Amino acid sequence: MYWKGFTTRGALWSIYGGLVASVGLVLLSPALSGGPTALLPGADFAFFPLGNPAVVSIPLGFLLGWLGSLLDPSEADGAEFTESEVRILAGAGSVPENEPAAGAPPDRSKRARRWGSR
Repeated sequence: MYWKGFTTRGALWSIYGGLVASVGLVLLSPALSGGPTALLPGADFAFFPLGNPAVVSIPLGFLLGWLGSLLDPSEADGAEFTESEVRILAGAGSVPENEPAAGAPPDRSKRARRWGSR
């Protein structure tokens, strides 16, 4: 998410809150019980009327991310955001230092030392 105030706590609240909400709503939906095409057609404990919980769980995940970021005691400074944004957009750190980037020619000197000179 591109919000300078978004913190790690907000991301965790968003991920896990949305996950728990979506799984819980699926378990209480007609997809699991109460309908002829349900997984358990003989049981009827469907309290949530929709078959797909995304209408509720996605906005709830965003709300929890915002709330978790607001309640985070650490300060959300713009410096960390700017550094992370530059690293993400530039791809910095995506390849370890000792490995060549994709499309780079192989390093023949390492290979020659490993297999001996041929």
